[in-house]
Amino acid sequence: MTALLVALYAIVMVSGIYGLTLQHYLPGLMNERLSTEAVFEQIPFIRAQLCEAAEKMRARFAPSEARTAHLASTAGIAIKPVTKVFQAAPLEAGDLASKAVLVDFIDRQVLPYLRAGDSNRRRLGNPRYSEDIFRMVKLRVAAEYSPRIEEIQGWCDQRRMLDVQTRLQHWLHGWLFIHVPLSYLLIFMTAWHAFVTLFRY
Repeated sequence: MTALLVALYAIVMVSGIYGLTLQHYLPGLMNERLSTEAVFEQIPFIRAQLCEAAEKMRARFAPSEARTAHLASTAGIAIKPVTKVFQAAPLEAGDLASKAVLVDFIDRQVLPYLRAGDSNRRRLGNPRYSEDIFRMVKLRVAAEYSPRIEEIQGWCDQRRMLDVQTRLQHWLHGWLFIHVPLSYLLIFMTAWHAFVTLFRY
């Protein structure tokens, strides 16, 4: 019994020192790594809002793409001789291509990342990859769509910051799930050991 109490006491002490170290170090790390800090309980709601915003943007692009393609097809048949003179077709095709690139990017990369429970395994969770892929997307779309790309990138950056905050919060408070039960167990076993020592022997 005595050996068990000593071992339990050592574990409680080590976990307590570990927790105090985290309490001292992690708040500074959070201030350093997080540009903005959200209320922890609101993080799931904010994640849902980011995903909803991306879905709305995707929905805006897809129907307009279909309507524009239909109008362009109709207009191309009606004014085919004129387009050869003024060469207006490449500009319209560029707009359609930009929308197609954005819809494909949102479907393949953005929405899976924003919907993921564990986004660390997604490629957009890597800041360097995220910067590279958004730079490439900007080069593939018309200049008028650059603000939309930056808006999407802001959503992904915010999701990444929320994930960082979640991980740090888990580290900041997770040690209590070990320290607190073991502390109560130590108190109970110490009292039981004292009772046994005084009244049984």
